[in-house]
This record gives sequence, C-alpha cells and structure tokens, in this order.
Amino acid sequence: MVVRAEQYIAAHPDRRLSRQTPADADSYLEDLVRKTSLTAWQFREAVDAIQQLFELVGVNGLGEVDWTHWRDSAQGSEAMYPTMTRG
Repeated sequence: MVVRAEQYIAAHPDRRLSRQTPADADSYLEDLVRKTSLTAWQFREAVDAIQQLFELVGVNGLGEVDWTHWRDSAQGSEAMYPTMTRG
C-alpha cells in the first residue's frame, strides 16, 4: 500500500498533498483504470492508499470521493485486462 501511496504523490509533483481535492483523486483513479493493467486487488489497494493519505493529511472534502464506487469498479478492471489476471 505504501507503493500505491507513493505513486499517487509522485503523480502530483507540483501540488502538496494537503492541497489535493476530491477531484484530484477521482481524476487519478479514472486514469489508473484506463491506463494501467492492475488487477482488481491492486486497484482496490490504490483506492485504499489514497483514501488513507487523504484522511491522514486532512484533505478538505474527503467525503466527496465515492470510495465505494471506486472499490466496486475494480471488479470490472479484471474483465478489461483478462490476460493480466490469469495465473
């Protein structure tokens, strides 16, 4: 989960974490779904990491992010990338 948190922070090098907004999290997660081949559990891990970061720092509007929606959307990501999820 630390790696996922570091990836989120690295994706926003010009903005302090305390200045992030719910829209930043939504945008990042949308891009993550579209541009990566994460498995469902990896995507859920990223969602959890970002939520915990936002809670830790006290980002304003934390409740505006639909964390449940993002976790649930991870189930669809495996269908999008079937070759990455086969063992």
